[in-house]
Parts: sequence; structure tokens; C-alpha cells
Amino acid sequence: MDKIPGTTSEFKSSDKITNIEERYQYPEEFLNTLNPFGMPQHCLTLKVNAPIMLLRNMDAVNGHCNG
Repeated sequence: MDKIPGTTSEFKSSDKITNIEERYQYPEEFLNTLNPFGMPQHCLTLKVNAPIMLLRNMDAVNGHCNG
């Protein structure tokens, strides 16, 4: 990303705890620090014109697909 000109934009994952009892046991700040294998990072930094690859087809009709 350092070699691509332009400013970076930061995107964060959306998460919430649905079980109210667990809300205080697992604060969102703690959950955002976890990085389990196979899961994306909480924070994604991108620049305009940076190549990205989707790992699964999200919306092929609108072009959000791998390939």
C-alpha cells in the first residue's frame, strides 16, 4: 500500500454482541483485537486503484465476485 499513491481509507468490520449477558463478559474492544485463523482483520486499509480479491462471490450481478 505504501507504493500506491493517494490517501488511505480505513474500514472496520461491523460486530455486535446479541446476548446481553455476554456483552460485559466480552467487550467489543477485546473482540476487535482477536485475529483467528481464516477470519479477516478488524481493520482494513485500502487506497483507490489498489487491487483487491474477493474470496467468495458476494454479488455477481453488480460485479462483486472473484474473477
